Amino acid sequence: MLLIFKKLINLIYRFCCWQTFRQFVRYGIIGSSSVLIDMVFLYVLTEVAGFWYMVSAVIATTTVVFFNFFMNRNWSFASNGLMRRQMVKYSMLLGFNYLYSIFGLYFFVEFFHLHYLMGKIIIALTMVTWNFALFKFVIYK
Repeated sequence: MLLIFKKLINLIYRFCCWQTFRQFVRYGIIGSSSVLIDMVFLYVLTEVAGFWYMVSAVIATTTVVFFNFFMNRNWSFASNGLMRRQMVKYSMLLGFNYLYSIFGLYFFVEFFHLHYLMGKIIIALTMVTWNFALFKFVIYK
């Protein structure tokens, strides 16, 4: 029981230090930039180019993947770990996020009748929480 308590205290400390706060702010800047890039591509491809919103979403989401990985790796978390290993872990998270994003968008638009951009915003906000924790403690550690 004492070991579990110590691990919990250590986890709380790791989340409450200045470095974590700074990483979270940088992560937020990168995430916001990624969402903006994603939304612009989604809008332009759907409204200007005339693609179906689902095709636009696939293209837009794919576009921001490398930007997000390299900016978080090099700026937010300043990681010098093995890039190949990080890319594999990132790709697994990306696969989950990608499916969540695409199916979530379809769900919000078709079942809740939300505008596709509103659905995309809701999806992006929900992914923020688990992505930061996984980036910090699993992918870029």
